[in-house]
Amino acid sequence: MTFEEFAKQYGSLVVWTLAIIGWQVANYSANMREYRKEIRGDIDLACSLIEKILNIYFEYLRKSTDSIERRITESRIKMMFADLDLQIERLKSRKTTFGRKLLEMDSVVQNSDSFYDLITGGDFEAEGQPSKLDPLQDYRASHRALKLIDSLRKAFNQAFT
Repeated sequence: MTFEEFAKQYGSLVVWTLAIIGWQVANYSANMREYRKEIRGDIDLACSLIEKILNIYFEYLRKSTDSIERRITESRIKMMFADLDLQIERLKSRKTTFGRKLLEMDSVVQNSDSFYDLITGGDFEAEGQPSKLDPLQDYRASHRALKLIDSLRKAFNQAFT
């Protein structure tokens, strides 16, 4: 069988096979791009929650110690941490196409726990919980927030580079 005979007999099959393979590759690439955008959106949402928690915490420290507003702010912070935990759990549950864990979230969980403990003092009842703004506490809270945001972004970069 010569090449010309092969091309006449199987040429259209080869063309269709190449077209289908090309379509599959393009489809996979587009799906991965969309998946990456979804995860990026989830990480951005978690980062904005962290920033909001930090800002509300600074408001909390400005309020008088026994005020009802301070108790309400404590509740708001706890609810926002619950939202952050849900967001982190959602990111932890993301899988690759082949069912493997996509993001390495161990450092994120550690940094999140550390951030929670610093901000709430356990549950806003610790003896060492600051009662007013303190530059050192301000620095610590900001630093922990940045470490948490950085660990989220590192997990994303490790998954997609």
